[in-house]
Amino acid sequence: GRCKRFYDNNENTLEFDVVFKNNKKNGKGKVFFACGQPILNGTFLNGKFVKGKKYNTMTDCYQQGHYNYGLRNGFVKEFYNMNCKLSSKGTYVNGLKNGFFTEYFENGNISYKGYYKDNVKEGRGKTYYTNGNLKYTGLFHCDLYHGKGKYYEINGRLLESGLYFQGALQKGTKYFTNGEKTILI
Repeated sequence: GRCKRFYDNNENTLEFDVVFKNNKKNGKGKVFFACGQPILNGTFLNGKFVKGKKYNTMTDCYQQGHYNYGLRNGFVKEFYNMNCKLSSKGTYVNGLKNGFFTEYFENGNISYKGYYKDNVKEGRGKTYYTNGNLKYTGLFHCDLYHGKGKYYEINGRLLESGLYFQGALQKGTKYFTNGEKTILI
């Protein structure tokens, strides 16, 4: 059944309010810091937090999404600590980024849109400057530009296009402000 427990040092401060089954947290519930701020608000299974909101210790910001035995699993939204703005959203598998993600700068502009595999950028993606302008569009491998891509200046002007290898342009075109270009073969 539902169980409420209070901190020893203060009978008025709730430690948790959770459904228990077989002496473990099982079902919906909330867990609180000694100061009364929430830590977890969601669903527990066999004593582990599996789904809901996980609050930061210093603010009321949180990670919102699915958890499996304490690891992020499924779609999760994460927020910046200082201003509670969205910092990223995407899919986790066993605590690692896997699948499509959108990441944001603290000013709210997108910093990265693309795919991850086991916590590294892998496959098609786009990076952006803090002003919102496109920085790179193309393929990634092991967090590096790798494959066909285009790289832009902060003002939006195309700088390079072609084939990248481990983060560097290997074959393609470099564009200069005077209108000239160099072709790398």
